[in-house]
Amino acid sequence: MRRKKILIVGLGNLGCHVLDLLTKHEFNHEIVVVGRNETFLTQRINLALFCAAQQNIFPLVSHKVVDLNNIEQTAETLKEVNPDVIFSTATLQSWRVITELPKDVFLELDQAEFGPWLPMHLVPVHKLMKAVKLSGVKSIVVNAAFPDAVNPLLAKVGIAPNVGIGNVANILPAFKYSTASEINTTPEHVDIRLIAQHYLSHRIPRSGDAGGCAYHLSVLHKGKDISDEINHDSMFKKLTSQFKRIGGVDGQALTASSALSILSTILNDKKEVVHAPGPNGLPGGYPVKFDGNNFSLALPGKVSLEEAIKINEIGLKYDGITSIDDSGTAFFCEKSMEVMKRMIGYHQKHMKLEEAEEMSKELKAKYTAFANKYK
Repeated sequence: MRRKKILIVGLGNLGCHVLDLLTKHEFNHEIVVVGRNETFLTQRINLALFCAAQQNIFPLVSHKVVDLNNIEQTAETLKEVNPDVIFSTATLQSWRVITELPKDVFLELDQAEFGPWLPMHLVPVHKLMKAVKLSGVKSIVVNAAFPDAVNPLLAKVGIAPNVGIGNVANILPAFKYSTASEINTTPEHVDIRLIAQHYLSHRIPRSGDAGGCAYHLSVLHKGKDISDEINHDSMFKKLTSQFKRIGGVDGQALTASSALSILSTILNDKKEVVHAPGPNGLPGGYPVKFDGNNFSLALPGKVSLEEAIKINEIGLKYDGITSIDDSGTAFFCEKSMEVMKRMIGYHQKHMKLEEAEEMSKELKAKYTAFANKYK
C-alpha cells in the first residue's frame, strides 16, 4: 500500500491526541501539521516523535505555519502539500471551555445545548473549505468541529467536508459493553448500528436516557439481529453506573480514538463499517463504509435513507437548531436561546452563513465577559 499524506489543521487538545495516535498506529504514512505558532508546533511534534522513538518507531512528521484567516495562504499551502486527507480540529471555542465554569453554572448554561455555539465551530471550517476549493486539491476532508450541523450547513453551498468524527461514534464502545452485559456475552461479539444526532451521545452518558430524542439502534450478536430483544432503558442506564467513564478534557481521548477509526479507514482503504457524523453533508451521525474516495451509508436494512435523515433532523432540534434551509441559514430553538440570553446576554433567532463571523465575535465577547465573573 502506498504511503499517504495526512494534514492536521490545529494542535489543540484533540489535535495533539490524534497526532500521538497517528505516530504510533499509522507511522507508515506521512503527517503534516499546520497551525499559527511555529514554536509550539515544533516542540509538540518533537514530543510526539520522541515518544514514538521510545517504541523504536520513527514516523515522518513535518509542519507549516498557516493562518486559516488568510484563505489564499492556506490554499497555497494545501496546493504545496497536496495531502490525501485533511483532518481539521479548528474551532474558535472548544466545547470544553464552558466545562471550566463552576459546576452549577456550567450545568445551567449547558441546558442551551450545543446549537447556539454553531458560529464558533462553523467559521474556521468554512474558511478551510474555501481554501480547499481555491487550491484545487482533491483531499478527503474530515471535520471534528460539530460536524452534525457544520457539514450539512456547508453542504447547502457546495463545500461540505466529506465526513466528521466523534459524537455518534463516541458512544458506540459503551453501548457494546452495556449490551454484552445485558445478554451475557463479550463485547467483541456485539455489533451496533446507530443513527443519532450529537445530542444523544452527549445525553446518555450523563443522564442514562435519550431525553426523548429520536434515534435508531440495531444490535447484532454474532451476526444475528437481536434488536428486538434489547431493553434500551436498562442498556442506557448502565452508562451512568457500571460503564460510566471520565469525561471533560480527559474524555477527549475517546474522541481522538474515534477520529483514528475514521482516519485509519481512509489511509488504509479499510472496508469495515465505522460510525461518523456529517457524511456527505448529511445531518447527524450514521454507520458508514469507505469506498474508493467516498463514504457511503451502511444503514440497517429496515431503515431507508429518508428515514435516517428524518431521525437526525428531529435530533438536531434537541441540539438547539430547529432547521437549516437551502440557503445555509440555521434557525435556532427559542428554548436554547432563552438560556443563552438569560445567562450571557446573547440571543439570535437565526444565522445566515455570511453572518457567522460577526456572530462568533459577539458570542465570544459576551461569553468571555460572563466567564470572567467566575475567575
